[in-house]
Amino acid sequence: MGLHQDLLDKLRVIASDLSEEDVAKLQEIALSLATPLPEPLPPPFPSPGVDVNKIFTYHPPRPDQVPRYEEIRARALDFAIYIVTHTPGSAEQTLAIRDLQRCVMMANAAIAINEADGG
Repeated sequence: MGLHQDLLDKLRVIASDLSEEDVAKLQEIALSLATPLPEPLPPPFPSPGVDVNKIFTYHPPRPDQVPRYEEIRARALDFAIYIVTHTPGSAEQTLAIRDLQRCVMMANAAIAINEADGG
């Protein structure tokens, strides 16, 4: 409470020419600024319905999945080449390529994880 009282005392000195209503508003603002905000709650993990065992289990590719993995990678490679040849080398370009890599990985994971049992 010492910090709050110190702020209030300083406001009284600074605001001696203000109306009592204005001083009360300033005091309210000072108290709200000196009060720490509550920390946001973390999202629940795992999300409802998430099977972490399924996510973190190796799913060997089935023969019918391999062409789709290859197609996803080929299309991403084409886009990566386009990005590299049509944008200046920069931190943003690097992030674009890394995000594209992450997209490929997640697309392939969607196939591997959700079609692991043949469907």
